[in-house]
Amino acid sequence: MVHIVKTENIGEFSSQITQMHRLRHKTFADRLQWEVQTSGDMEMDVYDAMAPTYLLKLSDRGDVRGCLRLLPTTGPYMLEEVFPVLLGGRPAPKDPSILEISRFAVDPDCRANARSAGIAATTHELFQGFIEYGLEIGLTDLVAVVDDRMEVIVKRAGLCWSRLGPVHRIGRAESVAGLIEVSEQALQRLQDRSGITQPVLKRPQPISVAA
Repeated sequence: MVHIVKTENIGEFSSQITQMHRLRHKTFADRLQWEVQTSGDMEMDVYDAMAPTYLLKLSDRGDVRGCLRLLPTTGPYMLEEVFPVLLGGRPAPKDPSILEISRFAVDPDCRANARSAGIAATTHELFQGFIEYGLEIGLTDLVAVVDDRMEVIVKRAGLCWSRLGPVHRIGRAESVAGLIEVSEQALQRLQDRSGITQPVLKRPQPISVAA
C-alpha cells in the first residue's frame, strides 16, 4: 500500500521518514549526483520543513520501498525557485489545483523486480497513488521535474504528460519540467497498463481518544 503522511500523522512514521531520507540520498546524491543538501547518509532540504505531504510505498514489514513529496504551487516550491530555467521564460504554475511532485525515488531492489511494461510495480503504485490522492483533493494537474529516463517511464505508464519548457542538463541527467494530468481517465489508463485495479492508497487512521 501507499501511505499518506502529513503533519498530523508524521509521528507515526518516524522510522519510515528516516528511511525515506536515506533512500533519497542513495537516489539523488549517490546515483544521480545532484547537488543536494545532505546530513550523513540522508538527503533533506528546506522544502521538507514546509509541511509537505509524503506518499510512501511500504513493504508488508513497513520498510520504505518508494517515496515522493507533494508541495502546493501557491507557496515556495522547487520548480519555481530552484529550476526556473526549465520553464523557458514561462511563469511557474501558481494554482491551488496543482501540486508539485518532487523527490520521487524507488528502492533499486524494487526497480529490478515485478515489472509491467518495463516499469517496476512500486513505480506503478506510486503513480497510481498520486493520481488517487489528486482526485481525492480536487487537483487538475501535478507539476514535476524529471530526467529523460523518467520522462520515458511516465509516458510508458500511460500518464498524460506535457512539457512546460526546454530540456537542460542538471547533474548527470537531461531534465525537463512538465504537467501530469489528474483525471479519472488518467487513473484508468494507469490501471490498464499496470494491471493494478484496486485502490493503492492507505488512508490515515483517526486517532482514538480514550474516554
